[in-house]
Amino acid sequence: TTNAVPPDGRGDTFADRRAGMEILRQAHAAYAETIIHLVKYCVVPVHVAWVSHGNREAGPQDVPRRKRVSVALLLVRLFWLSRAQISLGHLPDTKRKRECGNLEQSLLEMTGDALFALSCFTDKEAEELVGERGPCREGRSVVRYAASNLREWAQQQRQKCPQPKVVPKPKARRNRKAKQAPAEPLPAEAALAAAAERMAGLDPFRGLWDTKLAHAQYASDGRRPSLFGSSGRSESLVVFERAARLHGGATTEAAVTVYRKLAHLYNEAGAEKLMQPNSSGRIAAVEGFLVKAYHYMTQAQDHENASRVLLNLAKLFLDEATVSSEGFAHSEFTHHQYSMYRKGIACTERAAKLNSDLGKREHAMAQLKLGVHLMQFARHQERIAPPDAKRALDSVQEKGSFLDVDSSPPTESLAALANRHLSRALKGFDEIGENREMAGCHYHLATLAQQELEASAGRDWTTSAQAKQSVAVRHCQKALEVFNVDSEHLREHLDVTIKLAALTATAPRKGGGSADLAAVGILAQTEVRILERVRATRGGCGLAVDLEEVIIQGTEVVAVKTLRREMGRHCQAAVAKGVPNAKVVFAQVLRNEAVDVGS
Repeated sequence: TTNAVPPDGRGDTFADRRAGMEILRQAHAAYAETIIHLVKYCVVPVHVAWVSHGNREAGPQDVPRRKRVSVALLLVRLFWLSRAQISLGHLPDTKRKRECGNLEQSLLEMTGDALFALSCFTDKEAEELVGERGPCREGRSVVRYAASNLREWAQQQRQKCPQPKVVPKPKARRNRKAKQAPAEPLPAEAALAAAAERMAGLDPFRGLWDTKLAHAQYASDGRRPSLFGSSGRSESLVVFERAARLHGGATTEAAVTVYRKLAHLYNEAGAEKLMQPNSSGRIAAVEGFLVKAYHYMTQAQDHENASRVLLNLAKLFLDEATVSSEGFAHSEFTHHQYSMYRKGIACTERAAKLNSDLGKREHAMAQLKLGVHLMQFARHQERIAPPDAKRALDSVQEKGSFLDVDSSPPTESLAALANRHLSRALKGFDEIGENREMAGCHYHLATLAQQELEASAGRDWTTSAQAKQSVAVRHCQKALEVFNVDSEHLREHLDVTIKLAALTATAPRKGGGSADLAAVGILAQTEVRILERVRATRGGCGLAVDLEEVIIQGTEVVAVKTLRREMGRHCQAAVAKGVPNAKVVFAQVLRNEAVDVGS
């Protein structure tokens, strides 16, 4: 048992040895805690004050020297933190986890902060700083260089401080002790100068554990170049990950701080990877970084920034779907593209649940992009072909992942899929009150219906075709409520009007009238309204002139080019069909005269 007395009467010596070992362990823990407090309350504040004062007072010519000093101060911070790590390393694992968990969490977080700050310097700057001719190539020279600059800065701060007033001491009465006045607090500059001088007098290479410190992970001279640039960023991620594991999913303030830092680092790593040239695993690597960033943002209960990370991930998938690099000719819409769109829409949907203000619009916009993309291929492609064997295997492996998106190929036609996603986009924009985007959805839905009607041209006009044409006309009318003549969207107004005229020309007229001349009448009425607006603004030099859309004879605005061109096309179709009065209307169109199609 633990209380057993060793033989030969050595019980007292054994107990004393155990007590001495326990006192030594407590001393190691206390020493590590002291160093952590030194870094937290002296080293870091002095470094921050030195940077802020230099930013206000130093000129551009001082930037190289200030970089060298800043790197030296960061390395000195790492030296002290390495001493604390060595001290905690003397403790058993059980004692460290049970009694020193908070110390190790603080130590890892401060180490990660220092590594991240060093990683912000480029590899070229690192070569100048820690190379063979750099001032930070050897540990002890780093300490001396930082100390000399701190003393110089402390002297400058002392010179700025006002001299304290000399107050004469009051005479003490006989047999009474004089009361000492309380010491006045030092000014901020004097306090910082005193802290800088004290810090300059401290040396992490002080004799105890110097050999261990010289070979420590972040104090070794040989590994110093790896603390800069991308390798330093990766090392800071490893350290913060260890700190997050020690917190064990807690929601304390210290844990949330670590989670936020990890999310920021992974988000930056994803953006950096995304800027690199295309490679086989680039998208998967970026996805992995952003998924981890989202995971830590949700652990920090920061739903707004978590939704932003999801929107970045959605943009990644949508860009991959738009410009697919899988080697296929762009003559068909592939299953890979549709899967990327599904992932992007799933990300925006989840972002909308976390933050409706940020996610709803992006979710509707993703649905709109997919609908328009499908509509472009629906003219010559019936359905999405199933994936090949390799793609199918990858789809099976994706099930149960972060997004858990159904990767099976759709059974509907491209036109039906486009109609579904455009309708969802219309509903989404309606919920957030985006009238302009709603009008755009109406326009695209009308275009999709027009494509389906053109595909069935030459066949008998059925009830289904009539219903489809009526719905498309209604979509155009709803779009014209936003893109009207009096609005600033004149170009959109012209496009929707031309679409409405084309849909009118596809349906047979009741009573034997000409559908083509009815389309010409719609275009003529729109032209009259536009010309009235142009004449009423700036003496006939309004918005339409800026868009080079009007025809001017003398000083009079007489016609709109785009509308006249469409009128001529419909008149040619009417003349070819032998419609009475079609040639007269055609002549009016060609002469830029007022168009009268009759009843």
